[in-house]
Amino acid sequence: MNTKFFLSGLALSLLTACSSGSSGGGSGGGGGGLTPGAGYANSSLTITVDGEDITTGATLLADDYGNSTFRNDELDLTLTTTSVADQYLVTLNGQQFTLSKTSDPSGRVYAGSVGTTDIEFVLNFDSDRKQLIAGAFLIEDPSNNIDYVGTGVFGFPTDPAVFDAITSVNGSGSATYEGQGNITVKAIDGTQDYYGGFGDAVLTVDFANKTIGGSIDDITRTANSDARNQLIGTTSATVSQTSITDAEFSGNITLDNPVAFGLSDAGTITYQGKFYETAGTGVGAYILGNDADASGTPAVVSGAIVAEQCPAPLGAC
Repeated sequence: MNTKFFLSGLALSLLTACSSGSSGGGSGGGGGGLTPGAGYANSSLTITVDGEDITTGATLLADDYGNSTFRNDELDLTLTTTSVADQYLVTLNGQQFTLSKTSDPSGRVYAGSVGTTDIEFVLNFDSDRKQLIAGAFLIEDPSNNIDYVGTGVFGFPTDPAVFDAITSVNGSGSATYEGQGNITVKAIDGTQDYYGGFGDAVLTVDFANKTIGGSIDDITRTANSDARNQLIGTTSATVSQTSITDAEFSGNITLDNPVAFGLSDAGTITYQGKFYETAGTGVGAYILGNDADASGTPAVVSGAIVAEQCPAPLGAC
């Protein structure tokens, strides 16, 4: 199996998602009149300021291609802004990479290398409030016989004390968050086939009772997906309601039609995430499933959700 060829193909469906919003907007006020604690989002932090680390860690689909196995791996991955508009710094397991903008006409593709390790990052979501971003990663590390692909979510986390103090937004006890969700299924079958698509994430946060839930609707292949992406038609997923504790949460996701992803049994799919931005106006989560079944063949489910509270400053939702 030509793993690089497969992962590059899989990345095509990940690297072309639409941006939520790309410029301007304030960072929002703190909840309940509290001042965010050290290490949490505050009004002076934005993703466009030089030298700011935007959280650490991303969960991506890993391929140990010496054994042709796939799994979800949590990486030590830090994204750092620079004063250069066309550049990001990425630290992977202690090694820093300089990612520079490529000639891709979208203007949102960044790439860089250290030794034999190549990283490509495509910015596909940036919050109007400029404190939360998400992008697709393709990391090729042939010296260690492993590659990674998937969406990384980066932002300034909301102080739990600030979040807990928010009981209403604009007079309502709940708020709608809109953005995008992507789900990819890869059967461990020795082929380059996979099932992947993006959809519209719509989440409802109940601030009074501290719960979150919703759906990912209209999940479809991106326009330039090739024949290796087997997802046909449009499908959806239900994001089950779950409790929020310390501005973080974990719950289950149900594929409304597992067959659309080539699965006879989706197994247990979870989403794990947190709130971002000064007043909890951004949300990001990773989608993980390691026990799916594709008609007798083990399969891995991966993906991410990223969304922002509506209305957004630039009217993105």
